[in-house]
Formats: sequence, structure tokens, C-alpha cells
Amino acid sequence: MNDLEKINCPICESGFSIPLEFWRDNRYPAVRLVKCCGCGFYFQNPRLSQQLQNELYGISYFNEGLFSGSTAAGTYFNQERESIRICDFASMIQYEGIIPRGNKRLLEIGCAGGNFLVAARQVGWNVQGCEISSSAASHASNQYALDVHAGDLISAKYPTGYFEMVCMFDVLEHIPNINQFLSEIHRILVPRGVLFIALPVQTQSLLFKMQRRLWDVKRIVLRGEKISPLMIDNIHHLWEFNHDTIERLLNKNNFSIFWERKISTTYSDMLVAEPQLSTTIRMKWKTIYLFINLLNRIGMEKGSRLNLKAESMPG
Repeated sequence: MNDLEKINCPICESGFSIPLEFWRDNRYPAVRLVKCCGCGFYFQNPRLSQQLQNELYGISYFNEGLFSGSTAAGTYFNQERESIRICDFASMIQYEGIIPRGNKRLLEIGCAGGNFLVAARQVGWNVQGCEISSSAASHASNQYALDVHAGDLISAKYPTGYFEMVCMFDVLEHIPNINQFLSEIHRILVPRGVLFIALPVQTQSLLFKMQRRLWDVKRIVLRGEKISPLMIDNIHHLWEFNHDTIERLLNKNNFSIFWERKISTTYSDMLVAEPQLSTTIRMKWKTIYLFINLLNRIGMEKGSRLNLKAESMPG
């Protein structure tokens, strides 16, 4: 069996790349980070075969290493830690204003134990989850009575135009068939739906690597965690995004970014995108937008601004 597979760049389809550093995990063959010669995108090539990638997300993924916490905290599904995460998500929904209250359909891909879905359900959303780890999906279903599909997004076979919002938190960098994945999200979103993504960016910067090493030392020395000095979790990240490459990837799959926020300059980013409209529909909406604003200007000049609200349009 071939444990590694080679791929072309998912953004520009180039088969030429510059080899960079090796990423190793004692349990698997070494993979290599490369930089695309066509567009500058960083990604693993070669990477683990699909069978070995599936093994990465077994029970040990949440119960060992990065997500298990200190030895005293137990597993990722420790009740105290879950309560903290639910409160954090609830605060994000309440104060960030990114994910509004509503009684429409919301899907979280890579929902883990369902903590975000619980917070979203509390403000009225009709929530569903999709989680490739069967143990995590089972926990979310049993602990919180959530509707969670155990498997990948493609196998879930959701109806076309079914969700008003799709959310992902640190998931996109793990997805092997990334263009097919984004195309499927486009299909299941309603035409004016919203895609919310939080993901790591610019992780190849020197500053980030220094911060990461300091974090590893803190985990080992102060928390007593048992982790490999070889940055084990890196092998899970198939893609290394920056602000330019994530936008190009989304545009390729017919999404337009209309809101973005840097959580930190060296690691994490949040962005909101929507399905791109056809040229005809876009022109109709722009015509309506301009007409309503013209009426408002006329009303202002007469001292009686019309009570019309122009819906904001994608650029």
C-alpha cells in the first residue's frame, strides 16, 4: 500500500512546487511542506494517503495530544472544559454580532462535541452538525441531543439550498478534497446564505514559529503535558493559508468575502463569505440599490428622507 499521495495545487492547478521542510509524526511517514510555483500557496505534497488521513481522526485525536489538555484535565470532552467552551461561543455570538440570532437552519462542519451548536441553539437557531470523528459525533448526540452526522460533508447528502448559515472553526485546513468540499457548501447554502470560517493563517512566519515553540515549552513544563517536540499536530494541516490564498480559493469556488477580522497577526483569522451572484442578478440588485439611494437623496433634500432601507450588496 502506498502511504503517501502527490497532488497539484488546489488553487492554480500547477504541478510545480518548491520543497520546504519535512513534517513528522512518529506514527506515520514524513510529509513535506511545499510552496506552489504558480501562486505561492503552501501545502503538503506528498501527503498521507486518504486511508491514513482517516486514521488521524479516530478516538485518540480528541483524547490525546493537543486537544486532551493537561493530564489533570482529562479528555477534550471534560465537562468543565465543555462548559467553558459553550460560554465562550455564547459570548462570541452575543458580542461579535457575526452570527445573528435567528430561527433558521445552521450547520457546523467539524462540530466536535457540539459546544458551538449548543450556544447557537440557545439563541434560536435550528442547528445540525457534521463530524468525521464517530466518537465526537456520538458524544454530541448523546450529551446534548444534537442532530449530528457522523462522517464527512459529502456523505451527509444534505438537500440543495437547505442552510442559511454554514460554520467552521479550524476545519478547512484539515480538508483533503478542498475544492469539492467548498463546492458542496455552495450547493447546500441558500442563495443569500452565509459561510463563516475561522482558520489559522500565516503559520509559516518566523514570529509564529517562535510563539509556537514557547507554547510547546509551556505545555510541557507548566502543565505537565506529554507531547512530541516534533509538532505532531502539524501533520493534520494539509493547507497553510494566508489572507491572499484563502480569498483566491473561495473566489475559485464562487464565494465572496464580505467581512474579515484578524484574531492575531500571526495565527488566526475569522471571515464571512457568501455565494457569488450571477452577473444578471448582481446588476439587478445594484440597480435597485442605486435607485433607492437616489430616492433617499431626493427625500433628504426636501427635508423628508424616505423611510427606505437599501440592502447592502456584494461589491
